[in-house]
Amino acid sequence: MSFTETYIDNQRWTHFMFFAAPGADGAITENVSIGKIWQLMEIRVHASTAIASAGDLVAQLSANLDSAYNLTFFSQALLNSTDYWFQLSQPMLFQSDDVLNVSFSMASAINTLGLTVVGWAANG
Repeated sequence: MSFTETYIDNQRWTHFMFFAAPGADGAITENVSIGKIWQLMEIRVHASTAIASAGDLVAQLSANLDSAYNLTFFSQALLNSTDYWFQLSQPMLFQSDDVLNVSFSMASAINTLGLTVVGWAANG
């Protein structure tokens, strides 16, 4: 996974994008942890061809506080999709030790997938 930062004018928050590619089996399993308070804005999946096998894109908050606070906040079947863009209507707040788990399993490794996670992280 690579990390790209872009600074904004007020310098209180840093815009970031995580980019990830699937493993050899065609699956995406990524854990995004920033190490400071951050806000999730978007999750994007890009496919080289339409996804021909059934599979769900799943996004979960893994709360550092306690597993009782874990939350699956998004699950979407991506059959016949080439690009999928999930944008929250309001940013979702993550505490510094919370983890975003994003997963998508495919039965075929023929398709090339990419994952992008977009958000804002507190500076300092």
